[in-house]
Amino acid sequence: MGANYDNATCVDCKTIRRVYHREWIRAAAPRCRACGGRVEKSEASAKEHLVHSDAKREQQSLLNQKKGIQ
Repeated sequence: MGANYDNATCVDCKTIRRVYHREWIRAAAPRCRACGGRVEKSEASAKEHLVHSDAKREQQSLLNQKKGIQ
């Protein structure tokens, strides 16, 4: 997971494109610019996203414990 964007691969034509983080959370999913097909995060970006999510969840858990929230 890059600082501002991830690399994504088109499911249909296998074109790689840069997808900014804010594009993943929009109502309309990002599409391939070459053929209009669906794109998925690259394997490396997906793994980094999972690590980032786990770290964020752990940090939130620690903050909630300090506040007395379960």
